[in-house]
Amino acid sequence: MWEAVDGVDIGVAMNNAGLGQPGSVFLHEADLEAWVRMITGEPAGWCWGYMMERGRGAVVNVGSAASEAIPSLPLYSVYVATKRYVHTNTKHTHACDRKIDQFISSRNVGQFFWGLHVEYASKGIDVHCLVVAPMAWWFRSLAFLGAACVASVTLRLLAYLALSLRRPNDMRLSYGAWAVVTGPTSGIGRSIALELARRGMNLVLVGRDPANLREISDTIRSRHGVQTKTVVFDLSLVSTAHGEEPLRRLREAVEGLDVGVLVNNAGVAQPYAMRLHEADVEAWVRMMRVNLWAVTEVTAAVLPGMVERGRGAVVNIGSASSEATPSFPFYTVYAATKRYVAQFSRSLHVEYASKRIHVQCQAPLFVATRMVAKFMEASWLSPFVVSADDYACAAVGWIGHGGALCGRTYRTSSRGALPPSCRTLPSTGSSYGRTPGAEDSV
Repeated sequence: MWEAVDGVDIGVAMNNAGLGQPGSVFLHEADLEAWVRMITGEPAGWCWGYMMERGRGAVVNVGSAASEAIPSLPLYSVYVATKRYVHTNTKHTHACDRKIDQFISSRNVGQFFWGLHVEYASKGIDVHCLVVAPMAWWFRSLAFLGAACVASVTLRLLAYLALSLRRPNDMRLSYGAWAVVTGPTSGIGRSIALELARRGMNLVLVGRDPANLREISDTIRSRHGVQTKTVVFDLSLVSTAHGEEPLRRLREAVEGLDVGVLVNNAGVAQPYAMRLHEADVEAWVRMMRVNLWAVTEVTAAVLPGMVERGRGAVVNIGSASSEATPSFPFYTVYAATKRYVAQFSRSLHVEYASKRIHVQCQAPLFVATRMVAKFMEASWLSPFVVSADDYACAAVGWIGHGGALCGRTYRTSSRGALPPSCRTLPSTGSSYGRTPGAEDSV
């Protein structure tokens, strides 16, 4: 494709290709390759370099109102999540002199280019969001909206207080004896693994570094006396020939185990802060494999056992960068992948509720890991930064509670605001000074 467009005066790029098959099915019922075909693709910025040279152009990304007009679309979870990714991939590009326009052909095609909206303002690139879905009635009563907001905040506060004051659930009794955690060797993943073990859960630890896996496995067994299994799996190889064997080993590792909890924590933010066209495409593809494809494949591998036993909990670690802010410039692809995780979780939450499987996306903000090290340098942000241990205690406490999107845990800003069961925790060794690896999530 690069050779075909080289030297051509490209003025309009239409990203229309899409796939809706296998249609209306549960995630675990379809062949994994069908989902991989649906979500495989490169970032939509292949033509930006040519347009930037001429300072003009238009890009049209075709999404679907299925990811924006309704909160969830059960039985089409992956399709809706991919379109939400396009939505997050299109909301982010605007420029002062309006020489390059990006039109969004549906209300769901937005957040990616909203980050680019800020990033490319100085490059003469203009992006608009053309909303064709019907707008909300303008005459909705302000009093009704105010009352609804107050009621929502009040209910959330009461729910948080109830959770903080109650005794912790017996997770083995509620869900099962085993938990699977991806990216458990550092940062949030390490702290969550230790917290689950403290609550009596046996662990299947999935990571890319054998030495680090052995270290966290030995630490968990010595401190908490639970069983552990390790699976060496470089999640950046998902959907490649080299990823088939470790995926098979993961399925074998969980086969026959009473797996009740899955925590999809592994994620990458590299290549960090830069414009879309400045990084090698392979870096974006690697990020999508870990943050997006791996979440889908690991969930599909673990869900069948939960369905068979009629209970379980799936926790996908998202990011407030895709939920709490309208855009996240220079981290556009990262925020877009995390928005996929949120939409994927919302739909699975409804899809598997009848099977007694609780699916939840937790969206932390400032947690003390290497990913937020630069933000932590600002002294005024320090009251809002929690250690990975404190976050993990609150996060595990929310498993099975609340809706599909749980952003409450990132609002905890000090030990005093944590539930009583978290305030007496011994240190797990994962704190501000620790240097997390790539398998860590903000």
